[in-house]
Amino acid sequence: MSHYDMHQLFSNANMQINNLLKWFCANKLSLNARKIKFIVIRPNDRHFDITGLNTYIDNTMWKRIGNNCEEKSANVWEIHID
Repeated sequence: MSHYDMHQLFSNANMQINNLLKWFCANKLSLNARKIKFIVIRPNDRHFDITGLNTYIDNTMWKRIGNNCEEKSANVWEIHID
């Protein structure tokens, strides 16, 4: 997802995440929210303050990866993302 306003971006993301969760439940599938991570990608000359902005699924907060984060990278189907 993309948006110029970070608050709107996270609001939109959380709304779509809830839609995704409903779809998974309707199709008798599940997500392991503890394994889901997200990354904010931006141009080098743009800086955003995302303090207090989080994404949730089923009341579990997703972990953010990237610079200035606890985790710097993640593996997705054997592809290393950093």
